[in-house]
Amino acid sequence: MATAQAVLLERLLAVARADPRIAGVLDYGSASYGRADQWSDLDLTLFIRDDGLPGFEAAWEQWATSLGDLLLAYRGHYGNPWTVYAAEPLPLQVDFNFYPASTVDCVRDWHSSPVSVAAMLRYDATGGRLRDSVAALLGRSLAPAQAGAEFMRLCGDLWYFILYAESKRRRSDGWQARQAFHTEVMEHLLRLLRLEAGATARWQWSSAAFDIERDLPAERLRRLEDCVPATGNDDLGRALRAAAALGHDTCAATASRHGWPWPERLGSAVVRALDTPDALPH
Repeated sequence: MATAQAVLLERLLAVARADPRIAGVLDYGSASYGRADQWSDLDLTLFIRDDGLPGFEAAWEQWATSLGDLLLAYRGHYGNPWTVYAAEPLPLQVDFNFYPASTVDCVRDWHSSPVSVAAMLRYDATGGRLRDSVAALLGRSLAPAQAGAEFMRLCGDLWYFILYAESKRRRSDGWQARQAFHTEVMEHLLRLLRLEAGATARWQWSSAAFDIERDLPAERLRRLEDCVPATGNDDLGRALRAAAALGHDTCAATASRHGWPWPERLGSAVVRALDTPDALPH
């Protein structure tokens, strides 16, 4: 049985072939990496012939209704057209980008590395220009360009935001502390754990938690679970101490393996301070 993603994509391609304004369709999401399943969303770029783009963008929500049972269509967090379609087992998220057809060569500069041209290129009416642009992405490295510098930045951010979250927690600004913990401390801790594990093949434009369950050793995953806070200010403090201890060990191990510097004195001072009330470094 075809997945909701496959059904919607087939509808879109039929619409594209019948619409002379549409010059190309790319799927740059998980399918382009050979990882799509029933839980995947769709990330689609449409190249629209330049003279038709203004009208297409002005009526894109109406156009989107031709693809299925549309539950939502709006400009999302980044200003791009985002949609949700009725589907099983979950409503299907489809993120769109619309570009003028004259800019198909910009694809060559994308931070993307598809497993094949066919996995990314769904429709091409550009005379092969779009195909050639996608082909230029094959084998592209998405690892950090300067891993040592990236490591130092992540270390700095980790200790900075641990201090920030703990300061707010001790002030009893519990929700502000919790937000900083989840959005900043865990973001940088997860990336440091990926660096330690050498899991950098899709570093650029992937989430901090990308493939974390598959890439980390069991001991690191166990300690990461210990960083999840329960309710209340006290347990948030426990989670921060666990995150600081794991971060310290991860930074030290990564620095030792690669010969990279890191703010060891600060990391050690923060770990000690979190174990000693009223002793936060300033």
